[in-house]
Amino acid sequence: IVRAADCKRVCQIELMPKEKMVALLSGRNRHVHLFPWAALEGADVNFDAKLTETKGCQAMTIGALRPGGPACLLAGVKRQVFCYEITRVKPHHRKLWEVQAPGIAQWLGIIRDRLCVGYPSGFALLAMQGESSPVSLVSPGDPSLAFLAQQPLDALHAMEVGANELLLCFSQLGVYVDATGRRSRTQELMWPATPLAC
Repeated sequence: IVRAADCKRVCQIELMPKEKMVALLSGRNRHVHLFPWAALEGADVNFDAKLTETKGCQAMTIGALRPGGPACLLAGVKRQVFCYEITRVKPHHRKLWEVQAPGIAQWLGIIRDRLCVGYPSGFALLAMQGESSPVSLVSPGDPSLAFLAQQPLDALHAMEVGANELLLCFSQLGVYVDATGRRSRTQELMWPATPLAC
């Protein structure tokens, strides 16, 4: 058993084995902290790189801007998503860019080499470099999905489930959509209770 950090609460852990780093979303102020891999093996490590801009971070994920490139940490703070390059060399992180999300970021992931941001009642795909406009995965042109906007549902997770299909998981239900955000299956997934995670 390894003590993760000098704080009471760890909300999320992401691993970067290639860079030999661990990212924790933790503490009362929900900052992202970087720790060396050796901390997982019980080594007494005295460095903790705190990413000060990430105060109030709602979600984070790990990805790569290019195949074989260094790991990037993406952190969602309110409507901003910050992208940091993570390296083994001090200070271990370098801010690359930031992008505005369509809503308050509740979930982050990488889908088809794009940043996927989950926000109340919606998900959107953003280019990793921020150079193209976001693609909404809940199409405003699909009347069968209009009910999502009427009552704000927390965005929990999005995943590819086929060549041209995604499953969007919200706090009350899951819907299947195609790459343009239109419903791809008539049925929805109904949860028997509010999920804690997906």
